[in-house]
Amino acid sequence: MKDMVIRILSGSFKFALNFLVWFVVPKFLAEILRLTWLDLSAVFYIALVISLLAGLSGFYRKRPISIVFSMASDITILAYILYLSGGGALSVDVMGFHAELEFGNLLLILLLPVVVSLVGKVWKLATMEAERRVEMMEEI
Repeated sequence: MKDMVIRILSGSFKFALNFLVWFVVPKFLAEILRLTWLDLSAVFYIALVISLLAGLSGFYRKRPISIVFSMASDITILAYILYLSGGGALSVDVMGFHAELEFGNLLLILLLPVVVSLVGKVWKLATMEAERRVEMMEEI
């Protein structure tokens, strides 16, 4: 019972934190910077998917399926970053000034932590599976 309550709290906290980071903050910034090109409904749905996957990862913590949900969340975060950045091009209207920015190198820097995290989780899942196979072979 106690474990279930902790799992529910962990999943709920991860969901709330991710929704705050991936939807509430970008919505606030879009209103301040008047990002007219940003489709907030698309941002909402992508942020909801990220938050649900992260929440499920928190709920199933200490289980292999948690890593799978976390990997799916990372892949969705990659798509989210690519969507928001427009593939490395950004146009901003601030106080009547229009600016178009190209930042391909910055985009790579933004994507690098997520890719490293994803590779680490794939490695963890693969080594966990290999360890399980070795244990099964030792039992035989």
